[in-house]
Amino acid sequence: MSTIEIQNMSFYYSKFYKEIFKDVNLKLHSSWKLGLVGRNGRGKTTLLNLINNDLQPSTGKIKVPLNTEKFPFAYKENYTKTIDIVKENIANYHQLENIMTKCVNNWNKENSRLYGNVIEKYENLNGYSINSMIEREFNYIGLAPDTLYRDFKSLSGGEKQKALLVSLFLKKNSFLLIDEPTNHLDLKGRKNLSRYLSQKNGFIVVSHDRNFLDGCIDHVLSINKETIYLEKGNFSSWIYNKNIKEGFETRTKKNIEKQVKILEESANKNRRWSADKEKEKIGCRGNKGAIGSVAARLMKRSISIERRTNQMLKEKKNLLKNYETAKELYLSQSKLEEDLYIATKDLSFCYGDKKIIDKLNFKVFKGDRLWVKGKNGCGKTTLLKIISGDLKGTAGKIEKNSFLNISVGNQNLKWTQGSLNNLLIQSKISKNKFRNILSYFDLGEEYFDRPIETFSQGELKKIDITRALCTDNHLFIWDEPLNFMDILFRTQLEEAILKFKPTIIFVEHDETFGKSVANKILSLR
Repeated sequence: MSTIEIQNMSFYYSKFYKEIFKDVNLKLHSSWKLGLVGRNGRGKTTLLNLINNDLQPSTGKIKVPLNTEKFPFAYKENYTKTIDIVKENIANYHQLENIMTKCVNNWNKENSRLYGNVIEKYENLNGYSINSMIEREFNYIGLAPDTLYRDFKSLSGGEKQKALLVSLFLKKNSFLLIDEPTNHLDLKGRKNLSRYLSQKNGFIVVSHDRNFLDGCIDHVLSINKETIYLEKGNFSSWIYNKNIKEGFETRTKKNIEKQVKILEESANKNRRWSADKEKEKIGCRGNKGAIGSVAARLMKRSISIERRTNQMLKEKKNLLKNYETAKELYLSQSKLEEDLYIATKDLSFCYGDKKIIDKLNFKVFKGDRLWVKGKNGCGKTTLLKIISGDLKGTAGKIEKNSFLNISVGNQNLKWTQGSLNNLLIQSKISKNKFRNILSYFDLGEEYFDRPIETFSQGELKKIDITRALCTDNHLFIWDEPLNFMDILFRTQLEEAILKFKPTIIFVEHDETFGKSVANKILSLR
């Protein structure tokens, strides 16, 4: 078992000096199944990049005594079949096989030595059993056997993610750093992946999916507002302990505030009494020394009380420093006079010879919150693109109210580079309105001074949601709005939808969210 040691580590992005970590000290064991949690922009992905040596600490050290692999990654795509791409990303099997074939076809003394070296390397990489190992891992992670021999480009986003994860876990002596693996996975896919990870020896995984984390981790590392906290257990035990601690700190804070108020009143009284005693000395013919002594004692008591008060105020400041609440989000949407917004009749769509949507019939009325459900690859995103006008159906028809304005939030984010100020001008969006909505997501004025390329995936998603909310519309179309989103955002969005009841068509694999906000369900098969 190896230990990753983080010693007095601080990190900031030097171009615009955004401090992410300060004086962090941690020891992380490679056998742990560690869940990394925290609000968007707190540095989860940055920490993975630091451990993976993609970034260097501004100060301090990070000691990583083992090989690390980060997911997602830029994978090799030199072949067509999925099994060949997976093998290529594990090791250079095909290259070794080609060398051995050339040696056999042109056998001589030199090639004989080369063949011996290559076959030894091939055997050390389990070359003769790698196909069966891949088949076994595909079964564990919930991929059908025929997926191995399909064109990799034909796989859904979720299928690709699981196939590439398998390739990393089959690399020898590697510790995995996994960033948001549940994005684009349907409910069944998330359960399969959680079960798959629970069988592995050690990794760090970033996710905001509570059920997913509960099924696969045994430690939690939480990046909070002021501190970083490590705890043994799963996500549910961590959030339970966090709530207990915050409840205790809330009660303690209220108790301190009461005591401070009493002490302040007592100190003020002693000061007044001391001043009154000092006044008695003026014109007094009696024992001025005794009166002065009483005044001094009262003042001394007042100073002592002030010290106690300041100490208690200091203790109060240290309480609830990591406590966070989500602001109430306001959703603005125009309403059309007509109730019927969209209607389809036998709507179909094909990619080449493959039929994705077949004779689909549904209607969307004003106030509907339509949840489009289904497994990966069943056509959910395709349907949203047809509704928004980015694609056309290949058969049947879709009728939309002629006055209908649609605001779209896609999986592929619209703004990924440049500056917010310029993009707002180009899109003719009010900066004040954009800034106001952005503040609800805990993103402040400093984001207007940073290049968008430096934002985390979660921050980029919040920017895109804000952009969609700023657009005048009668209908929201959201494709997996909770991808990369922290738990407080999920709560914000859910509560806002239930309060303002906008008209929405959305795709989402978070079942708790879908069941809570939807009043209609469209299941695709």
